[in-house]
Amino acid sequence: MEINEENGIDIGLELQEIKHDCRIIITTSYSKYAIDGYKIHADRYFIKPINQLEFNLEMEAVIKKYIKKTIGFYDSKISNHKIFIKDILYIEFVDRKSTIHKLDGNTIITNCSLKYWYDKLNEFGFAYPYKAFLVNFEYISAFKKNEIILINNESIPLSRHYKKEFDQKYNDFLHEML
Repeated sequence: MEINEENGIDIGLELQEIKHDCRIIITTSYSKYAIDGYKIHADRYFIKPINQLEFNLEMEAVIKKYIKKTIGFYDSKISNHKIFIKDILYIEFVDRKSTIHKLDGNTIITNCSLKYWYDKLNEFGFAYPYKAFLVNFEYISAFKKNEIILINNESIPLSRHYKKEFDQKYNDFLHEML
């Protein structure tokens, strides 16, 4: 963890100041430095010798998470600006229109079906909790018997029909994030 006169933790802190969205992976022979890795919010911490299969799996998860933050789409029929997937809280379908509810409280109304959005967003941690909603797993804060509570305290219905599949996809999402 030492490079010339600096150590890896100090370099990690400097990197975060320069580009705060950088990914930091720590590799070392000493497990005692693991706590220091939390100071710089390291994405992963590997103790040498590193198992190649484990390394590949962990790095794939880190890369996927990073890419998810940068992925978006642009369609001039929907919005004049690129819509980033990370900014979508949930999508609601009412009166043959989809409303994209964003983290910042803004909404975008489209003529697209909910299936269109599901096909576009399914691989990025979105699922149906109810026939008229598509929820971003990233922003779920709690589950109640028949509803989901999002980080903005909005409540989304969770139907019995979708519950089993939704729970399975959410568990897969959580496992992938670890």
